[in-house]
Amino acid sequence: MRLALTPMKVLHVADFLPSLHQRAGGAEFATQRIIDEQVAAGVDIEVATLARDIDGPDPPWPHHVFGHLDRWAAKAAYAVKQMYFPFDPVAATGVARAIARTRPDIVHFHNLHFGGLGLLREAHAAGTPAIHSIYDYWMFCPAFMLLTNHNELCRRGHGNHCVDCIGTRRARLLKPLKKSLFALRPAMFGGPAASVDRFIVLSDASAELLQSQGISSERIRVVPQYIWKAAAAAKRCEPSVPGRLLYVGWVEHRKGLHVIIEAMTQLKDEFPELHLDVLGLPAHAGYEAELRSLVQASGLQDRVHFRGRIGREALIAELHKAFLVTVPEQWENMSPVILTEAMAAGACVLASRIGGIRHFVAEGHSGLLANRDDVAEYARAIRWAMQNPEMVADMGRAAATRAAALFDPETVTTAMLRVYRELARDTHAGDHHARV
Repeated sequence: MRLALTPMKVLHVADFLPSLHQRAGGAEFATQRIIDEQVAAGVDIEVATLARDIDGPDPPWPHHVFGHLDRWAAKAAYAVKQMYFPFDPVAATGVARAIARTRPDIVHFHNLHFGGLGLLREAHAAGTPAIHSIYDYWMFCPAFMLLTNHNELCRRGHGNHCVDCIGTRRARLLKPLKKSLFALRPAMFGGPAASVDRFIVLSDASAELLQSQGISSERIRVVPQYIWKAAAAAKRCEPSVPGRLLYVGWVEHRKGLHVIIEAMTQLKDEFPELHLDVLGLPAHAGYEAELRSLVQASGLQDRVHFRGRIGREALIAELHKAFLVTVPEQWENMSPVILTEAMAAGACVLASRIGGIRHFVAEGHSGLLANRDDVAEYARAIRWAMQNPEMVADMGRAAATRAAALFDPETVTTAMLRVYRELARDTHAGDHHARV
């Protein structure tokens, strides 16, 4: 695919990419896909990331490397940037150097948890328009998700009250100091955010949330992520396995795997064939230990299998074999990657009625939804699915059709390039520094 466009150079800045780094989740795969599709569309691309840590061929675009303070004090530096002061002078110097070398028309920032949100100011300092793609809500919440430690959705955003959620078990004597630092967080994070010309979000739900946190609609553009073309093109060789539930993703509380296991506990005697495969990596060792204890106590040890991460090609086959792909998000995830991948593969999803999910899944037509923390409702949805397997298969086919329409690559690339051209035009007119 090549689109007619004015010659343009874009510098993408991200902590990690799956082609270069071991640490790569949904946001990193989404970033990689944006870069790959823009290269295919004829955009002049350069990329700046942290130093690569996996072997492989050189990328097909010029690659600039920036460092960060975590090299010398990993846990301390990351914690400070995550919670209080998102500035890293080492990373800033490297990104400023990359901008000076490439002289891009647009700097497109992605996840910056390790480089620090302060990197957003480097484009502004160079007089270059800045775009920031949003994959979580770190900009408004030190826990990234606007989710309290009591599993309640947070509408307040950050402030001194964050001390009641973050680090409550450590250094309790420092609580007054932490409270004071959290009180400064809106200003510390708001400064870099103010230097962004446009925020790219993946769903209308995310746009609404940004607006609720004070970002004006004029600075927000909704550009969905891309369909997984390999999954969409792959032919299903055999029907799904009856009763096979699949979970793919990080094993941490915000992803809600415990809800699925608890729902299975209610149904285990009713449906002996019901079983669950977990494909992913533990992000929180304590949470995984709790899950394994829950599985043992519920007598599900022969029906819940923790298998770890698998390759992309193997994942397609797993999605095809799944009776239901479970996406029990507990936070307002704007567009879970596994949700879009499962839909592309023609799998029926059972997901939380939250965030961008409710905009992508036509409930009862292209998937099943349940309230995020309602175990009984999840159990009812699984029971209905087990009793209506033909309708589940129909939903999977409808999901594939819906995914093809929502996440069409040419449409998504055109929308992104439209934002780029809009900013380039504003810059030429000399007004890109205006802030709403």
